[in-house]
Amino acid sequence: MPLASLIWSAGLACTLAAEQAPAPQPAAPAPRIEYFALVEEPRRIVGLARLLRRDMPGPAGALVHLELELEHWSLATTVRLTEAHGVHEGVARHELVWREQYGQPGQPAGRCLVARWTPRGEFETHQWGALEPLRRERELVRRPLFPLEIWEAERWGWRADGERYDPRSDALESSRRSPLGAILSRRCAGVREALGDATPELARLWSGPLLTGFRFAPGSPWALAISEQRWSELRSSRKAENASEIGWVTNPLPTRDVPDDYSGALAGRPLPR
Repeated sequence: MPLASLIWSAGLACTLAAEQAPAPQPAAPAPRIEYFALVEEPRRIVGLARLLRRDMPGPAGALVHLELELEHWSLATTVRLTEAHGVHEGVARHELVWREQYGQPGQPAGRCLVARWTPRGEFETHQWGALEPLRRERELVRRPLFPLEIWEAERWGWRADGERYDPRSDALESSRRSPLGAILSRRCAGVREALGDATPELARLWSGPLLTGFRFAPGSPWALAISEQRWSELRSSRKAENASEIGWVTNPLPTRDVPDDYSGALAGRPLPR
C-alpha cells in the first residue's frame, strides 16, 4: 500500500475511534463537609451536626447534593435532610428528603417525607410515619425554595426573599431574609430570617463563604462550627455513653445501598397516582 494511502487510512481509523469513544467525564470534586456542635446556654453541648455538599457531574447535566445531619442528645432526636438540585438526564430536578427519628431506645418513632417539584410544574409531597401514608399535590405559580438551597445561595451572597418549604410542618411559608453587619469582633456577617408573620431572628452566621453558626428553627440550639477532630471526639464519647442505638422508623422508605443516595426512595412510590 502506498505511504499516502496508509497515512490516510490510519487517520480515518483514528477519527472514527475518537467519534465512537465516550467523552471523558469531568472528575467530581471532593465533598465539602462542615462540622458543628449544638450548644445551649451556658455553652452546654447537647448534640452534633454535619453539613455536606457533593457535586455530581453527568453527561447531560449536573446535580448538587446537599445534606444536613442533626443529632440532639437531650431530645433523643436525629434528623437527616437531603436535597438534590440541578439537571439529571436533561431534566431539571429539585427534590428533598426529610428523615426524623425520636424517642427512647426500644420505643422508636419518626417520620419520613419526600418532596419534589415535578416536570408538570406541581409541588408533590409524600409522608410516612402516621397510620396512613399521606400524599399531597399543590399547584403553584413558581417553585418554592428548600432550606439548604437557601443556605447555599447565602454562602455566595444571595439574600432574596421568596416562598420557602418547611419539611418539619409540610408547610409553605413566606421567607424574608436581611443581612446583618459585623457581629462583635469576629467580623462575622449574620442573616436574619422571618417566616410568615414572625419577627426576624438571627438564623445564620457567615465568615465569608464559611458557615460558622446556624439555627435550624426558632428556639432550637445554636450550631457552632468545630473541627472534624473535635466532632469525632464528641461523637465517640457520646456513643460510648449510649451503646443502644435508636432504630429508624418502622417500614422506612426504600433506599439504595449507596451511602447518601436517596433517589431510590423516589423510585418506590407506594401511593397510586
